[in-house]
Parts: sequence; C-alpha cells; structure tokens
Amino acid sequence: MITKKLKYSIGAGILFIAALTGIKYCENGTSLERKPMNNTFINNQVELSPVNLSNIQETTDISEWSMIEDENISKFLSGNYESFFSIPTKAFKIITLSNISEGLVNIAEQFPERKEQVSKELEDVINLAQNLEISPYEAPLNEIEDLDLHGLYLSHLNVILGNYHQVAENNKYFTTNKTISDHLTDGLLKDEQKHFRSFYNVNRKWPADQAALLYSLYLFDQNFGTNISERPIKEWFDYMDNHGTDGNTGLYYSEVTNGSKFAKIPRGCAMSWSIIYISEFAPEKAEELWTNYKEHFLKDFGVFAGFREVP
Repeated sequence: MITKKLKYSIGAGILFIAALTGIKYCENGTSLERKPMNNTFINNQVELSPVNLSNIQETTDISEWSMIEDENISKFLSGNYESFFSIPTKAFKIITLSNISEGLVNIAEQFPERKEQVSKELEDVINLAQNLEISPYEAPLNEIEDLDLHGLYLSHLNVILGNYHQVAENNKYFTTNKTISDHLTDGLLKDEQKHFRSFYNVNRKWPADQAALLYSLYLFDQNFGTNISERPIKEWFDYMDNHGTDGNTGLYYSEVTNGSKFAKIPRGCAMSWSIIYISEFAPEKAEELWTNYKEHFLKDFGVFAGFREVP
C-alpha cells in the first residue's frame, strides 16, 4: 500500500504541476486514514494548501492543514472569479475544480460537523464547473444530447459529482453522474486502445487522463453500489500492460497514439497524477508503479528531493 502520501487539492496548485510532483515523496508526513462517508473504501492521504512546507515532518496535527485549506477554498468559492476565468486553458480550470472537490471531501471527513456546509460548497463547484468559461458545451449539461469527445472535462466533472454524492449522501445529481459515467465507459471500451479522447479536436490520448476517468467511474460505483468501473479498469490495464508500458522503467507511456517522438517516454507530471488516481481503484498496481517511479525519477539531494520530468 502507498503509505503516507501527500495528496494536495488546491486551486493554485495547477500552476505548479511539475514542481508539485516532488511533494508525494514526503513519506514521513503525518498520515490521515480517509474513510468516505459510505465507508466503502479506505485510503491514506494528507491534504495540503500552498503554504510553507519547511516543517511538514514535525507537524502532528493534521487539522491544522485542513483548517488552512478550508479557509482558502471557502475564500475562493465566495470570491470574484474574474482572474480564475482569465486562465487561457479550460482544461486547467476543470482540473483545478476537481482538485478542490477532493480537498472538500477531506475537510468533511476531518470535521464531520461541517458536512452540510461542505455539501453546499461542492454544489458551488458543480455549478462553477458548468460555467461557459470552463465547460466546452454551450448549454447546461442536462440539455446536451451528445456529450461528444470531451473526455478530460467530463472525467473531472464526474469526479466532482462523485465527491458531492460521497459527502451529501444523496442522489441529487445521480442522472447526470450516471449519464457521464455511461458515456465515458462506452467510449473507452469501444476504443481500440481503451482510451477516451481528452479533447474532441485532438487525436492524441494520454494515460494520465484515463486514470482520472477510471477514478470517476470507481467513485460512482462506491457511491451507488454498482460495478460500472470493473470492465473499463480491467481492459485499460490489459492494454497498458501489453502496449503502453516502457520496458526500461516499467512506467506508462506519456501518450499512446505515438503522436510525437516523445510519446513513449514516461513523464513525471503524468506519472504523479496517474499514481494518485490509480491508488484509489488498484492499490497494488499503484504500488508497483510508485516503486518504479521512485527508482527511475526520484532525485534526493539530502536537503530536498523531487522527481524528474523525464527519466
């Protein structure tokens, strides 16, 4: 099992993806046993806000980090989104909101008395995620007949919906959650490479995005007692093990269509995100990838450590 990993769920963090890959190496940080509201799976994780990490190893009270993150997220959700909307890449925005929803789940678990407030904030995230400045669609999702090939957006919106249902313990957005899950499942299974395209106008397919997709299906299953994720997870792993793994490192290609000369080279940012998501629905596989990742990408300089972007 991947122990004592630092899982961050912060809006500003999307600007520092490559740098933050090194955070996960801080294995001596305090561990929090995460128990979803329906008690269907357990995972060890710690949430972080963009604050000074110099004395993280001396910290024993995890509630301190939760309080900082709670304040940051609440401030963001009650503020002016003009600067957030100004981010030119829509993909960064939906990933940011997905990470925020993960942080809100952790806050609800750390402070059960805040569940009602967190549920409302998760609804704010759901509504914000469907804003035209973020969504690739020109109408609310329940008015769209064909969800098309917006895989990255749909995957992370699905994560947000799953996190809402986990905390609120209701089925308010079940129909939308189920529609997206069925659409992603159908598209992945029909694809020869068992990947759902991240963007409708881009043919390349990135395994890291599929990890988030599969995690969203797994969340749906955990919340509603279904098994929609079982076949997609199996077939994706079968494809990656046989056709999408670098022989030298045992790590996944960064992209599977061979759309560039670097497609078959594993990348640090992609592996960090992939391992975080895979650890939820396939912890043994994640442990294998984590071991290989540390062996080939980790650079330890004593005072600080981090992961390379390429081997």
